[in-house]
Amino acid sequence: MNQPLTHSTIRPLRTTRCLHPVRKLLALAAAAAAFGAQAVPVTVSIGGLPPGLSPVLTVQRNVCPDGMGFKSNPSQDLVEQTLTTFERITLPGGQLTIRPRLITRYTASFDTPATPAQSNDPIEVQCSRVGINADLFRFGLRLSGANGLGQAATLSGFVADTPQAGPIALNQTLSARTRNLTLVNQPQATMARGMVHRVTADFSTSLGTVQSRTLDLLRPSNLFFGAFTRVARLFERDDGVACVLAGQVTRCLGEPGPVEAGGVILRGFNRNGTARFDFELAQSFNPGSVRLSASANASDLARYVVDASLQQIDLLPWQAQSLDVTVQ
Repeated sequence: MNQPLTHSTIRPLRTTRCLHPVRKLLALAAAAAAFGAQAVPVTVSIGGLPPGLSPVLTVQRNVCPDGMGFKSNPSQDLVEQTLTTFERITLPGGQLTIRPRLITRYTASFDTPATPAQSNDPIEVQCSRVGINADLFRFGLRLSGANGLGQAATLSGFVADTPQAGPIALNQTLSARTRNLTLVNQPQATMARGMVHRVTADFSTSLGTVQSRTLDLLRPSNLFFGAFTRVARLFERDDGVACVLAGQVTRCLGEPGPVEAGGVILRGFNRNGTARFDFELAQSFNPGSVRLSASANASDLARYVVDASLQQIDLLPWQAQSLDVTVQ
């Protein structure tokens, strides 16, 4: 069981100029008064990101003068808070050990104006009053860094939609992960050779966009307990074309001849919505235990502002999902 320490480390951001707290509260109060809107208290805690970043929380509220749109409220700089916990770990030999783990979260507490119930501004119309939608806040995240050319750039992503009713407690953990890995129409998780199989998976990332979807076929290693060796890989190229790779052989859809490598024949690939891999196992593919592992990459910036300097980091390491099957 995790045992948090009795203290934590809080680091305010150093790279973004902030208003004095009193001036900031006065500015928010003035904005709320100008809108004729109620100020809604918000507390935010966002995890999943590495330490040292300079994240900014963006806040929008929907308005519905003629269809739904969004207006921007003042954004908020987030403050880094690092907590050390102890975790009990079971080693491969069965021994138990205790290891420290750092948990980083980015937090803020502030008030933000809601869309006013009455206003002389024709743009300031509550969506609930005209029956288009509920009145919502939309929270996002913005990170600063540089692109591959060394030019200043930002990465933005969606965090959550919430009703415009306070108090709001926003507690989110960002991730890049695979979900719902499924071998279609095979409830016993068996794969027969000589027939086409379909594997589906959902890929999602909180920041950036999903790219390079991959399905690996792995076998248990004969040398190391608990390790796996890749037999073949089905993957999506940067141009969206699907390929199969085994050893030094790569074959892609659209090329002449069979799209086969390592006894795996790629039949089709679709990435719209839920990704779909269609493939056949040739008779030359050895039977036995196989692990299917689905992963991807998230497009993001080349470098990020970390502790006031540009650094190359893995912003959201991809969390793959696996499924054990038996080839017959």
